[in-house]
Amino acid sequence: DWLRVVWTDESIFSTAEFGNWPWVTRQASEKFHADCLDETFESGRESRMIWGTFYGTT
Repeated sequence: DWLRVVWTDESIFSTAEFGNWPWVTRQASEKFHADCLDETFESGRESRMIWGTFYGTT
């Protein structure tokens, strides 16, 4: 019965800049070499999840 349908959706919006990560070239044997690793850092990004619904009758 299409007269009693609720449509919902959700999306996440973020301030992260995922396209600007540095590229690192290394040999397979250097996988965990100290020169090829970055220390842990906080990204400072923020994200919000938005949820909404639509309902209607004809």
